[in-house]
Amino acid sequence: MIYQFARVTAFFGALVSASFTHSEPSISLNDFAQYALQNDPLLHQSTQQHIAKTEQASYALALPDPSVRLGIANLPVDSFEFDQEAMTQLTVGIKQALPRLTTRQLKNQQGKQLAAEQEQKTQLRRADVLRQSRLDWLSMFGLQRKIALLDEQKIILDTRYASKVSTYEHSVAARQSGLLRLQTELLMLDEQVLQTFGEQQALLQQLRYWTPNLSDQQLKSLVTTELTNLTSVADTLVKFGVGRLEEAVLQHPSLRISDERLNAADLDTELTKDAYKPQFAVEASYGYRDDPPLGAQRSDFASIALSFDLPIRQSKRQDHALRAAEASRQAAEFERSYLVRKLKSEALALQAKIVQLQQRTTLLQNDLLPLNATQIVSLEIESLQNAAALTDLLDAQVRRNQYQLKLNDTEIALWKTTIELQFYLQPGVVGSLETRHEN
Repeated sequence: MIYQFARVTAFFGALVSASFTHSEPSISLNDFAQYALQNDPLLHQSTQQHIAKTEQASYALALPDPSVRLGIANLPVDSFEFDQEAMTQLTVGIKQALPRLTTRQLKNQQGKQLAAEQEQKTQLRRADVLRQSRLDWLSMFGLQRKIALLDEQKIILDTRYASKVSTYEHSVAARQSGLLRLQTELLMLDEQVLQTFGEQQALLQQLRYWTPNLSDQQLKSLVTTELTNLTSVADTLVKFGVGRLEEAVLQHPSLRISDERLNAADLDTELTKDAYKPQFAVEASYGYRDDPPLGAQRSDFASIALSFDLPIRQSKRQDHALRAAEASRQAAEFERSYLVRKLKSEALALQAKIVQLQQRTTLLQNDLLPLNATQIVSLEIESLQNAAALTDLLDAQVRRNQYQLKLNDTEIALWKTTIELQFYLQPGVVGSLETRHEN
């Protein structure tokens, strides 16, 4: 009876596992990343900021609006008669400030530099969204495959338990030791499955940030065909020489942002130097005078003036501003040097990690698992004749499960590290690699 029940359980478990692993999935790695790009609010915010700064750069060249002055001058306070005194007049004036042309041109260039910097920030956010969303996808796929492996192992142990109950039904010692050990391993697998399901549910909520409109079933159904291409990309990236890798890293959006900041710092220094020059303004006015009561005519007045400021306090204003601008420029250079060194070292470390993960994957896939499978077959035959061999068989089966889970974790880590390294490379290099492997 127990044997029949175990066989039915194993049969339905196999059906569930097969449908889980071989059902037609709906979300691929790249599709998920595209969903993430469409739904990331920070990426849309950065795009709008780029538009705003582009518009701000356009009006730096324009002159400021003129100011108009209306008034009555020299009105007698004893009578308030407009035609009593000859100097009483109604004045209309206009004043136009003339900022330094070089200053306006430099501010226009500076605005363009800020817009270019924001564009690179948008590219950096886009690269980060692609990286993080793909890493999350791989984490979900790793949990999905781990559950499938645990289910497969549970089916194997269920079947083995049923067969051994029949084989050792006359051996009390075997039933008390080997069969209890089998039950213990089955319960431990149940605990691992429950733990993995909990991790999967938590990760589902994290994936909701990228794809709020997808269902849980869609997020649990992942296309695996693109992973072969990702493995091929990893094989190509590890062949990059140090020089080629460093050259690709120099095109990273973080360094481009630093370059734009350096250019903006140069313009800020030029702006500060231009502040040593005077700034001009032109003013024109017209004064209307009323004719006197006796009938004589009074001429109207017209005035025009040129005003300019005198930068006579250079030691208190311009000198300090210039030194501050030069120090800011030096700080930007040190920041760029730090970023170059940091990105290069991190990219090289990731490349070395890919090599190590590839070696571990090969060892598990080509050596440990085949050898373990041979050992299991040998112990299976031996256990039919010797009940004491059941413990060794269980140990081998548990090791096989451990090797499979390690292989799963190692492959996921390999793909994640490849995506991390892609983040450090310029899009042209990564795009050409992916296109070549797809073809």
